[in-house]
Amino acid sequence: MSHYWAVFRRRGDALLRLDTRIYLRPVRVPADADRCLGCIVGKNPGSARPAARSRNHVAMELDGDRFLPNVRAIVTKAYHRFGRPLPDTAYVRVLNLFYLCDRELSRALRRYAMINGELFCPGEDAAYPWVWYAWGGDDPRLNRFKERLAQLQARHHFYFDGKSRRVMSGPPQTSSHARHTQGLSHQPLVSHLAAVVAS
Repeated sequence: MSHYWAVFRRRGDALLRLDTRIYLRPVRVPADADRCLGCIVGKNPGSARPAARSRNHVAMELDGDRFLPNVRAIVTKAYHRFGRPLPDTAYVRVLNLFYLCDRELSRALRRYAMINGELFCPGEDAAYPWVWYAWGGDDPRLNRFKERLAQLQARHHFYFDGKSRRVMSGPPQTSSHARHTQGLSHQPLVSHLAAVVAS
């Protein structure tokens, strides 16, 4: 049983992580029929690794990666704030600007540039109830990736703006500071997500 699952692929010595799922309640194995509540867009996968070898979804060992637990905590608190029980077999999908696993961004970008052909998550073609952007601030190395994901289909788009320190509705601009979850107070996002869940 695990809260955190993904599909991993190798490209040479690079490890790529696709269809990452954060389940609110732990599951024994993911299924296509499981309910996707919404998605969050980050920079790139960090240190979480597969707990076993598999071509399908595999549970992850977080190895100090706090992004996934932070997202789960915020979404869980939003459901509690609204007074709804956590749904079974429901998850938040994680999309990324690029999918190479490495906690060091500069190194990840160098390694990604050497991969023959870009690899995208099939989840980028889905429609979502909500999309939460957490890809950080203005960065010329990353801005070209942001344009692709600002086009995601969703009923509600939002992000926590690191400059105004409040939740903003709509997709961020490439130059916006769509704050990462690290060191971020949960309260504004919990309140915002609770209202989204209630709508």
